[in-house]
Amino acid sequence: MCGFAGLRLADPEARVQEEALHAMGRVLRHRGPDGEGQRTFGRVGLAHRRLSIIALKGGAQPMCNEDGSVWVVYNGEIYNFPTLRTELMEAGHVFATRCDTEVLVHGYEEWGDQLPEHLRGMFAFAVYDEPRDRLLLARDRLGIKPLYYAQADGNWVFGSEIRALLRSGIVRAAPDLNLIDAFVTLGYVPGRDTLFEGICKLRPGHSLTIDDLGVSEQRYWNLSQAPRQEVGYEDAKQGLLDLLCGTVEDHLISDVPLGVFLSGGVDSSAVTAILRRELGRDVATFSVGYDDDPESSELGHASAVAKALGTEHHEFLLTHEDFFENVDALLEHAEEPLVESAAVALLQLSRYTKQHATVLLSGEGADEVFAGYDLYGRNFQLERLRKLAFPLRSGAVRALLKPLLRTERLRKYLDWTGMTLNGRYRGISNDVTPSIRDAMYVPEFRAGAGRFVDEHFGALLAEVAERDPLARM
Repeated sequence: MCGFAGLRLADPEARVQEEALHAMGRVLRHRGPDGEGQRTFGRVGLAHRRLSIIALKGGAQPMCNEDGSVWVVYNGEIYNFPTLRTELMEAGHVFATRCDTEVLVHGYEEWGDQLPEHLRGMFAFAVYDEPRDRLLLARDRLGIKPLYYAQADGNWVFGSEIRALLRSGIVRAAPDLNLIDAFVTLGYVPGRDTLFEGICKLRPGHSLTIDDLGVSEQRYWNLSQAPRQEVGYEDAKQGLLDLLCGTVEDHLISDVPLGVFLSGGVDSSAVTAILRRELGRDVATFSVGYDDDPESSELGHASAVAKALGTEHHEFLLTHEDFFENVDALLEHAEEPLVESAAVALLQLSRYTKQHATVLLSGEGADEVFAGYDLYGRNFQLERLRKLAFPLRSGAVRALLKPLLRTERLRKYLDWTGMTLNGRYRGISNDVTPSIRDAMYVPEFRAGAGRFVDEHFGALLAEVAERDPLARM
């Protein structure tokens, strides 16, 4: 994990103050303790903090091309960089390092704004084209790496964390009260917005260009446009294994010790099994459990998997005191509020694991990819109930029944019976429905509540309107 920050002033004759740029980079030290660098170009400045993963020597940033006309700051890993490096060298580009960062500067020279389309990996970066006085910001397809930006009076700031933007002196910290309902409803703020007024996040699969002609945002990748494939079961099974093995192998390009966060669930266990059985790698695994809540602990499952696969296994016990001592630290790093209490355990496990490994693989996204959440099955059950008990579709009938239901849970399910599948999907994984909003919000805050979230999910679901219900969800 690295971190970067930068700014572009509105006045072409202005000069970036190096101390302000240094302050932006300094607050990112926890993301990159192995090195720092910064450079100013008149009204543009770039700062970087480095955690060394690939090419431990020779990967300092900001990094430039041969003639110093294109510069980059970057956070992430480009898994197909060896292939891109060969392709770019054959096209005549000269490399000075073997670091994956350098494919970004030469890739920009070769492909321009189409650079992100060529990359496989997790990344956020900023490329500065000095002769054209032009910035290109980009973020990976699924938004694994963060990238925030803001503008005030024509001055632009960007960085890996919001705290870096606030240190620029160009933007200030103020809550966006219009988005409180979105956060309460979902547990996060969707789209480009954040809970900080005027501070945006570059959306996954998007790039942003800033120059004297203005600002332009492009979407270079869209999951909903993925082609449909009809294959037999055996072919699908083998194809899935090949994809998983290839993806895990792509993540093994680091030059530092590597391990796995092992919970004992299907996803992290599959990653560990692929490393051991398919790729023949020695593996260190790390698990966390709760000292005073053994029923919630996953250590038993993780230990069984580790034993079966023959890993070098490490366990960490989190106490009640550990948990609450680390809430403030977690919120500081998260910057926006969190609803996922497991993040506290992950923070502690990360600190413990740092003694043994720098790069950790984990099982993330499996429930989304393989329909593992209960909400999918629950949605189909509610759809059947809605069709059978058709009077529940009537708002008047539901209004008569609502006072008879004693718990919020029952009133929530009653609300859902009056919704279409799209509406239920938007709300079924959170606890705030119209009935609960009515009871929780003061009247002036109730006006317009839910509109932002409805519009966001309405736009997303419209993109996949032709798919079957499960595929849409």
